[in-house]
Amino acid sequence: MTSVLTQTHEARAQTLEALRIDALASFAVQGVPTGRHESWRYTSLEPLRTLNLTSSVDLTEALLERARKLLKTLPELGPRVVLMNGFYAPELSSALATLGNLSLTPLVAGAPMTLPQGFAEVAPFAERSFTALNLGRFDQGVWIDAKPGDASILEVIQLTVASDTSVTAPRLFVNLQEGSALTLVETHLADVPSLCLANGVTEVVVHPRARFIHSRRLCGHAHLHLLNQTAVRLHREATLTSHLLATDGALNRDELHVTLAGPGAHVTALGLALGLGQAHLDQQSVFHHTAPHTTSEQLYKGIYADTASGVFSGKVIVAQEAQKTDAKQNNRNLLLNPQATAYTRPQLEIYADDVKCAHGATVGQLDPLQLFYLRSRGFNPDQARALLTQAFAVDVLQRITTPSLLSHWQTDVDRWLGTATGDNR
Repeated sequence: MTSVLTQTHEARAQTLEALRIDALASFAVQGVPTGRHESWRYTSLEPLRTLNLTSSVDLTEALLERARKLLKTLPELGPRVVLMNGFYAPELSSALATLGNLSLTPLVAGAPMTLPQGFAEVAPFAERSFTALNLGRFDQGVWIDAKPGDASILEVIQLTVASDTSVTAPRLFVNLQEGSALTLVETHLADVPSLCLANGVTEVVVHPRARFIHSRRLCGHAHLHLLNQTAVRLHREATLTSHLLATDGALNRDELHVTLAGPGAHVTALGLALGLGQAHLDQQSVFHHTAPHTTSEQLYKGIYADTASGVFSGKVIVAQEAQKTDAKQNNRNLLLNPQATAYTRPQLEIYADDVKCAHGATVGQLDPLQLFYLRSRGFNPDQARALLTQAFAVDVLQRITTPSLLSHWQTDVDRWLGTATGDNR
């Protein structure tokens, strides 16, 4: 069936409507993944089976007012593009004149337009169920194009605001022209009263010698299943620096798929997952080295309290032609409660014979001897736990080089740690 869909896709004109038809047909074949699917082994989607995946959200004035209140909780780091329930919201976004070297084009389903090169190809939908659902369901997305010049910073705020059960499908396409530089700060926030699905896809093409910093802050919600997928293609000497901060939520899942398609391409991926209560956080990464002399480094950490659970599944694939690849992968998990759980699966799939690849993973609790040492120096139990937990997270935070972003994230992490450890000074 996949090959038939692919042939149909190639035969049709490259219009959004044609792609949506193909994507919906693909999703009908694939369906909602189960635990038998390798990448969903530790994450249950059973609640979604009762959800109408064709439902949508009306943009009423009452919902817009709730969205404005959510936005007031965020410090402004730069010009803003706001997508509310998957729709570009110009009334909540910055004026286009403030975007500098960036241009923004709405992608509207059903409207005749020229699609950006790589659209629905950087993130193929034939074997990714929720990628297919996103493309089949989305109504309006945003195409961001970065031109050469001074490095730009742009905020993209993804809001899910609903009054009842719903499904949203936000979509971004980002193109960095040769030699350009862009810092994209993406934040996901929700205000929903009952089970909702936010199923987002971001596609990125980074052309030769362009530099892309992508920071994602996924703020979970007790009623929200948040599925965020990012797919990036790197050309010759292009670089990607990826930051992920994921906190709480019924389901909070981030997927990062990177193809290092040009010699000299490099990826640094840093992730921090923080889970309280019954939160479930899932980080998935697939790095595909297809060109020689490419490098990648991953450092993901998870901290889980109460009965929260976390998953890390990272795969590095080195193609036969990708000689001289250097890839490192590291996942560390800290459990603050015996009932918390963490599953970790770092993987290497290597077809080349001249490479340097390494991976490692740990799951553990705070060291009783270190806690005893701090207690003997005058710290109370909560302070000692907070200090050691903060030390566990600091090597991810200290590698964020954008000062305003680091300050914002540090505030979030400190607040979360104060709740998790009981140290609310």
